[in-house]
This record gives sequence, C-alpha cells and structure tokens, in this order.
Amino acid sequence: MEEKIQKFKQLINESNNIVFFCGAGVSTNRRNKMYYYTYMLRCSDNSIYTGMTGNLEKRINEHLSKNGAKYTKSHNVTKVEAAWRSKEKSLACKLEYHIKKLSKGQKEELINGVKLSVYLKGKIDCRRYKKIDL
Repeated sequence: MEEKIQKFKQLINESNNIVFFCGAGVSTNRRNKMYYYTYMLRCSDNSIYTGMTGNLEKRINEHLSKNGAKYTKSHNVTKVEAAWRSKEKSLACKLEYHIKKLSKGQKEELINGVKLSVYLKGKIDCRRYKKIDL
C-alpha cells in the first residue's frame, strides 16, 4: 500500500512542474491560487469511482487507507486512472457530476485518452480543465 502511495506522489510531482504539494498539503500554483481536482479511480471489482477534491494527494491517500468515501471502503481502490485540474471548486463539481452520468464505456474511453469534449461539449466548458498525466 505504501509503495502505491509513493508511486502516485511521484507521478503527480512529475506530471506538471507547476503543481506541487505544500507543507500543509494544499495543491497550489506558483501564485498561491488553489486548484481543484476531479478524479477517477479503478476499484478491485473493475468499477470506476469518480470524485472531486481540493487536495488530490490527501484524498487519494484517504481512499487507499479506507478512510475515503463509503463506496471505496467496500470496493478496494487499485489504481488512479485519470484526474483533471480546474481553478474553481464549482468547475470540479460540475465535471464530477457530468462524468458520473456517463456510461461505463464512456468513462473507460475518457481514461484511455478521449477528450472531455467528445461527451461533454455543450454541457461544460472543457477548455477550463487540464488533464493530469498519471
């Protein structure tokens, strides 16, 4: 478990040199503006959990240690599949809402690199999200 957490931290730090985790654990950019994240997790039963947070590292650690959402307590998280960064909490919430309404097949396609605009154009402004390479 600890190895998974360390690998995830390394991937986040390497994915974008603008994003870093402060001592307090809050993700900010160089101008100290907070980012919010919408993320997708793969569970041991092959289901996909979607959530949002203001502190991605902390939230993933909570899911992995079974202190996260009720769903991930009973469905072991095996992998972080995808994450998108936005500058406003409301944007992250909207993206989470719309991803949760997609079919499993559509979620799989987002994980495999299909752009958000393919499924969400006209519902949200997809240009306001930055996918984090994991």
